[in-house]
Amino acid sequence: MPSADRLAAIYTLCGLIAIWVGWVKLARPRVRKLFKGWRAAQDALLGREPIIDPASGRELAPALPGIGQRMATVEDAVKMLAENVAALDAVNRRVDRIETQVGANTENIAALMTATAERIITKAEAAEMWRAVANKDAVVVDVDPEEES
Repeated sequence: MPSADRLAAIYTLCGLIAIWVGWVKLARPRVRKLFKGWRAAQDALLGREPIIDPASGRELAPALPGIGQRMATVEDAVKMLAENVAALDAVNRRVDRIETQVGANTENIAALMTATAERIITKAEAAEMWRAVANKDAVVVDVDPEEES
């Protein structure tokens, strides 16, 4: 039968092995995950240098700018977007004015074409009238049958 000191040493050794297995299986992955999340948050806020492979010297991941620089870039993009929207609004207003003017011009052209057609027809009728006056022997064709009787 082992002595009490020996049993205490065995129990201590078993306890230490259980603690080590618990650390390896349960605690260490959670701690690594926590630090990985902390590092990702730190990289997102403060930025990081590019990740370079020491063996080949190749860049594995590009540099990540900090949140301040990215926010400045977004603010610049928003300002540019606002300027473009204002310019687009001005262009739309100009196009609307031009469309209104084109509509008015189309109406004026239609009125002028009608007036020109009326003048041409009136000139033709006047010419026929003067020919009829000049030719007194002309036969009248447009006579109502009721007026003849």
